[in-house]
Amino acid sequence: MLLAIGYTGFNTYERDGLGFRVEKFTRNYAVLFDERSRPWAAENQEAVCKARFPFAAENAYCRLDKDAAPSVLIIGDSHSNSLYPGMVNLFAESTEVLAGLGSGGCVPFREMLSFDRKTSEEDRGRCLSIISQALDAAGNSAVHTVLLVSRGPLYLTGKGFAPDDFADEKNHDWVLHYQAHPELADYMSVWETAMRAMLAELVSAGKRVIFVLDNPELGFDPKSCIDSRPFRLTPKNLRSPCAVPRAVFEERNRDYRTLVARVLADFPQVVLIDGAKPFCDEQWCWAMKDGKILYFDDDHVSLGGARLIAQEILPYLNIPHQ
Repeated sequence: MLLAIGYTGFNTYERDGLGFRVEKFTRNYAVLFDERSRPWAAENQEAVCKARFPFAAENAYCRLDKDAAPSVLIIGDSHSNSLYPGMVNLFAESTEVLAGLGSGGCVPFREMLSFDRKTSEEDRGRCLSIISQALDAAGNSAVHTVLLVSRGPLYLTGKGFAPDDFADEKNHDWVLHYQAHPELADYMSVWETAMRAMLAELVSAGKRVIFVLDNPELGFDPKSCIDSRPFRLTPKNLRSPCAVPRAVFEERNRDYRTLVARVLADFPQVVLIDGAKPFCDEQWCWAMKDGKILYFDDDHVSLGGARLIAQEILPYLNIPHQ
């Protein structure tokens, strides 16, 4: 019996797991949580995009669904980059061309320094340069629609979202500095002044502007909601519900949403999309619906989550539903 158990264990190790178990995990979750499937992974950045936008060759996101000048451009941080895969299928059979430009941790406003205090001195100007060039690209006559997407609550508070003491979020210490008005120190004032200037620039250039309010942050790892094992001797304590309370979400986002609403009241031509709407009901903002995980980490939406937000945006893009 001991020999049989030993052989089974060694054989399982050599095969890197039991086939049926690995197959199930791979089918359901392995691709979702694989770092190589992240929208910002090098293998997921189109070469034709970097050829058209050389500034995005390093430290920037560059996505382009056709080898042509973009007509719809998403600009922002990693949340904008996570939205791109959910939208790209909408353009597959259209003459419209979708592009995504930006970089992690970058607010989509011109002349904005945005960095974590732990960032090295030489890297603190990254967002300033990348976003400026992305917005210059938006000035191209082929671009008629610009989407501005970012993780607003992080930048306005300077802090991550860790209601349950989530380690990955506890150490964020974000800085915003608007070079056009260096005297501004309060992040709310910094954001509002830069946002107003950015919208005025785009609107005066004749662009349709879509501002996407941030999707809910979770403050927990969505992998805690699933079980990859087909059999267990003892039950695993899965997170239930796989959601953040609506009241907690609203508290985190209250100042951010109030500020955006105040600015957009002066720009009635700008379309406002609520990126949280597809995830939240009256009590909860869900990371998992109908057995499908909508996030691949604590704040970035999965392909399924991005498609939910894309459906909110679709009516304003004037392209056929695919």
